[in-house]
Amino acid sequence: MSRHKNIFIFVLILSLSCTQNELEDNRNLLHSDSVSLKSEFDTLTEFNKGRILKSNINIHDTVLISAPLVISDIGVNNLRLGCYLKNITSYDFIVRDTILEEETVWSAKALYFHNELILLAEANWQNDSIISRITVFSEKILTKDLIHVGSKFLDLKYNVSDTIPSSPDGYILLRHKSNKNLFYQFDVDENNKIYLGISSLNEIPSDMKVRYILIM
Repeated sequence: MSRHKNIFIFVLILSLSCTQNELEDNRNLLHSDSVSLKSEFDTLTEFNKGRILKSNINIHDTVLISAPLVISDIGVNNLRLGCYLKNITSYDFIVRDTILEEETVWSAKALYFHNELILLAEANWQNDSIISRITVFSEKILTKDLIHVGSKFLDLKYNVSDTIPSSPDGYILLRHKSNKNLFYQFDVDENNKIYLGISSLNEIPSDMKVRYILIM
């Protein structure tokens, strides 16, 4: 995590221009709000069974991102840590070349649906070609534990490690108990008593919501 700061840093996104017309074949690819999370997850699992969640993906292959999306052990569908950024493509989502900046610059790919940023895959300053972190912004993308952006701490408290990673003031980062690559980020208001950090999970309010999900 020391290779560059987490999503707390100022992010400069220089996107290629594109319009809503590029999504004229909209098939309602993300899930309907009226569908329960359990039903969504069942659909995602069936979609990926034996096909996208296979672990022997070749990092040199084209990374074709298709809906629906689900968070796996080291990525989202076949978009995985260690794959080449340049190979990312999609017929279902808009993929934009992106630059992130903090003292130095590195490349990223941003995925959009209906002009909403749903996913960011980025390299780092040490290697500008390989995916080293994936940030999930959309509440429609679930983990295997049915956790998503917007889930409450109460929903995931028994699935995270008691060891709390260090974070800048105003942020709490928790690691999944069994998946060392999966993290949940919470943003803390400066008026909150835990703004400067926590020493125990018991200090986190049950209704505090996940702001981002990170795979790194």
